[in-house]
Amino acid sequence: MNRLCASLTLGLALLASAAMGANRQLGAPSATLGGPTLLGQPAETTELPMPAPLSSTPLSPVPEIQYSGPVGQMPVVTAADATLFPCVKYRSTRNIAPCSVPVIVQVPDPCTPRNSCCPRPCVNVEICVPACGCPKVCVTRHGNKTRYDYGKYAVNVISLNGRVVVDYDD
Repeated sequence: MNRLCASLTLGLALLASAAMGANRQLGAPSATLGGPTLLGQPAETTELPMPAPLSSTPLSPVPEIQYSGPVGQMPVVTAADATLFPCVKYRSTRNIAPCSVPVIVQVPDPCTPRNSCCPRPCVNVEICVPACGCPKVCVTRHGNKTRYDYGKYAVNVISLNGRVVVDYDD
């Protein structure tokens, strides 16, 4: 079976190379890959003009609070007038790291449905994190659970069912 496949493959390769050689001897144009051409007409290289813009004003709205830092870092809000989400429950507050600083982070709004086609808006939540070090941030696939891991201390922020739960771990 292997000999049959090998001989058929070799025969097809020999036939293809002979056909290509015959096209070159007859002066036929060689096959090239390029743009679309109509059958029976040679390919022409014409430059198409760029389309005119639809409007002169930019269409990108600028949100009031926007996180512009790297993806691996914590989404910290730096605006002075950030309003905090009112329905927040704090668990295990005795496990907060000593000398921690309060930081405002953004999490998905728990009041909007998860299955909507539009991106979920964010709400601001205040958490206390250690002053030193950069956390390892882990977010679940749906985005409702975020974990800020500082090694010995960690903060879990869960946004679900109309409220935000902040859980401190040591």
